[in-house]
Amino acid sequence: MATRARTIPTAASDAPLSPRQRTKVELLLTAERLFAEQGPENVTLRQIATAAGYANPATIQYHFGTKDALFSEIIRYRLPAIDARRVELLADQEETTIEQLVEAIARPYLELPPSNHYPAFVGRMVSRLDSVEDVYDASTPHPGGERIRADLDRLLADEEPDVRAARLNFATILMAHAIADRRNRQSTGRPMLLGEKRFEQELLQSMASILDPGGARTR
Repeated sequence: MATRARTIPTAASDAPLSPRQRTKVELLLTAERLFAEQGPENVTLRQIATAAGYANPATIQYHFGTKDALFSEIIRYRLPAIDARRVELLADQEETTIEQLVEAIARPYLELPPSNHYPAFVGRMVSRLDSVEDVYDASTPHPGGERIRADLDRLLADEEPDVRAARLNFATILMAHAIADRRNRQSTGRPMLLGEKRFEQELLQSMASILDPGGARTR
C-alpha cells in the first residue's frame, strides 16, 4: 500500500509528540476504533475526521492520503511493540514447539489493555485480506513475526504451504476476534464466559489445535 513518509513515533515510543504528530495519532486511533467497531468498508474518511473532532473532512486526506494508507499507518504504529514482545518471548527458545509459537503470537495481544482496539482491527483486516501476511507492511521490520513463520514452516513441513498459510489465518482470526470480544465484554459489563486465566488457556489450546490438529508437534 502506498503511503506518505512516517512522521509519528510508534506506539512503543515514549518520545513527546509535536502538535502535528498529536493530531495524526488522534486521527489514527479514532480510525482504528471505528474500523474495529464497524468494519473498514463501513467507515468513511469523513466519519473518522468528524469522530475525532475535526470539522474539515479533508483532514484525513491531508495527513494520510487514502484509506489504504491509513490502514498501513495503523499497522506501522502498533506492530513494533507487538513484534518486540514476540522477539522477547522467543529469545531463549532454540527449537520451538507449536505451543510456544502460539504463546508468542497471542501473548502481546492478551497483554493489551481493554481500551485498545487493535485486536478487533486485526480481526477485521485479516478477514478481508488474502493472507495474514498482508497485515504486515513491507517497510516495517518484524523479526518476531518472521521467526514465527519460519518455525511454523519447520514444524509443519509435511503440510502444503497453502495449508500452513490457511491454518495461520484461521488461528489469527480466532485470536483477534476472541480477544476483541473479551475486551468488549470487559468494557461494557457484559458477562464473562470464563475467568481470565481459563480464557487464555482455552484460546491458546484452540489456536494450537488449529495449527496442528493432530497435536504431534506441540511438545
